[in-house]
Amino acid sequence: MDPESPADNPDSPEAGWIDRYEVGPHQDGWRLDRVLTERIRRASRSQVASIIRGGVRIEDGRRAKPATRMRPGDVVLVPRIERADPATPALDRIRVIDTSDDWIVIDKPAGLLVHRTAHEATRTVEAWLALRWPNERIEPVHRLDRDTSGCLVCGRGLDAIRALRAAFAEGRVDKRYRARVVDPGQRWGVGETRTLDTPLGFDAESEVRLRMGAGDLPCATHVTGRGRDGGHAILDVRIDGGRQHQIRAHLSLFGTPIVGDKLYGMGDAFFLAWLDAPGDLALVEQLDTRWHALTAVEVAVDVPGLARIAARVDKNDRSM
Repeated sequence: MDPESPADNPDSPEAGWIDRYEVGPHQDGWRLDRVLTERIRRASRSQVASIIRGGVRIEDGRRAKPATRMRPGDVVLVPRIERADPATPALDRIRVIDTSDDWIVIDKPAGLLVHRTAHEATRTVEAWLALRWPNERIEPVHRLDRDTSGCLVCGRGLDAIRALRAAFAEGRVDKRYRARVVDPGQRWGVGETRTLDTPLGFDAESEVRLRMGAGDLPCATHVTGRGRDGGHAILDVRIDGGRQHQIRAHLSLFGTPIVGDKLYGMGDAFFLAWLDAPGDLALVEQLDTRWHALTAVEVAVDVPGLARIAARVDKNDRSM
């Protein structure tokens, strides 16, 4: 494998890559473990020492040890291994819905990350964009959770990327979703409409730092019952506010979590176990669906100077 490229087979769940760090002028004389502790977010000094012993190399050939003294311009090569669910979709599952000179709208499959993380890089939307358009700057301008499928907007060129990101950040976007929720009590009848507007914030009582609960960030989730399937309800959803996990958190607080939601439906302990062993069969068997049943079915964005976006995906309610 080329040390500065993705793995030869980017669709393999065991694929890896090499991070390349250059030592800065302010790090002159620092130990290698201190340099990497500054560069690798959320890693402790002891964790960095283990990473170094796991195969870190210095480009000039010197032996990489935690105590090795570094000089400005030194290049440190850090191997990374993908730790992905083996059912993570292949990149060729991504489908282009619509495109212009300013943007690309894709249909993101459930189970695929949008952005690279410390554990996954080669099986992400970002990696797919780099492979598909290697000579263009094309970036996602918003995010969808890994399990959420559907419309994802990517900007083409820095000006369009900035303008579209601003539109999403400021809520100047119409986004519509479809969700399948656990509803044995039939709280969602066909045609029934409610607005869930509990302000959200990070849940201080949760063991999962990213979990949202009741807080002080205003937002509203507008929900209409679309159909029923046994103990499940099919919902059409529109949001105001765009808070993290807004739809998932609001529906969970209402008592009808999204089918297959590993955090808001299954709870903290299940979610943390999944993070430790993504795709573990004993955990998979506890889920109604491998990925949670939420799809971004429609997006519309009107930014002055850019081509208007009006895209949708057609999803069969039975397939959610």
